[in-house]
Amino acid sequence: MTREPPSEYLERSGWRFVFPEQALGGQSRERLVEVVLDAVSGRRGEPLRRSRHATSYRLEFAGEPLASNIQIVFLKVLDAPSGAAGLLKRAWRGTVVGHLVRVVASLRRKGIDAPRVLLAGYDRRAGRELVAIEGLPGRLVSYYVDRRSNTERATRREILRALGREIARLHRLGYIHGDLTPYNVLVTSVSPPRFGFIDHERTRRRRVLAVERHRMRNLVQLGRFDIPGLSRTDRVRVLAAYADEMGLERRRALRLVSRMLQARLNRDQVRMDSKFASGAVMEERRAGGS
Repeated sequence: MTREPPSEYLERSGWRFVFPEQALGGQSRERLVEVVLDAVSGRRGEPLRRSRHATSYRLEFAGEPLASNIQIVFLKVLDAPSGAAGLLKRAWRGTVVGHLVRVVASLRRKGIDAPRVLLAGYDRRAGRELVAIEGLPGRLVSYYVDRRSNTERATRREILRALGREIARLHRLGYIHGDLTPYNVLVTSVSPPRFGFIDHERTRRRRVLAVERHRMRNLVQLGRFDIPGLSRTDRVRVLAAYADEMGLERRRALRLVSRMLQARLNRDQVRMDSKFASGAVMEERRAGGS
């Protein structure tokens, strides 16, 4: 009879699974690994989302929660790096999930609400990686700023101002979120407003080397999405609260973010026009045109 590896990791079906936090006991770990392998192999429903480099799943344990009443787990499976550049980046920086585990642990130690990493995995044969994180309670911030949610005006405004202050707190600690969109911020408490940040594969600590531009880029990421009912004044509330908390001059910060946001929107439009033009050419060729 073979001995189990130390409780910090398990090996199954060519994957090495690591449990960064002591959130799960032995049986819960085995159960989570089984469900994760079912999802990865296509035996457990359709993916929640497919992005350019990863596939995401929503795993439910409502009938029989994992330890600590964990009912929802989000799984992200990252594709293997492609080409020499991808392999070189992994060799230089290490694995993506390794970085994710470290940065989330650091954020949590400093009081930033980020979901616990329950499981990290590496596929030795194919080079894929995966991470399973605990689902945080609450709703996306996009829900509360959408006027159709019927959130009271005073509550909406306080959430927006508090979000600006929380992003400033993240930045003062030296962190730049990798993809600070409204869909990566959860409102975990409405009164008083509290937030949880998710999706930290590219979150980094930056204290020098154009740090102000990196910070402003986070605000551009947050402001470039059109959410129904979100006005320009609402966006200004976030930026003004951020500037006040960071000790910045409001008008200068607003001008800088506005300029960067317009440049980003212009680039997005160019890409959309190029994609549309390419699609039109392909349609014409299929139809026999020249």
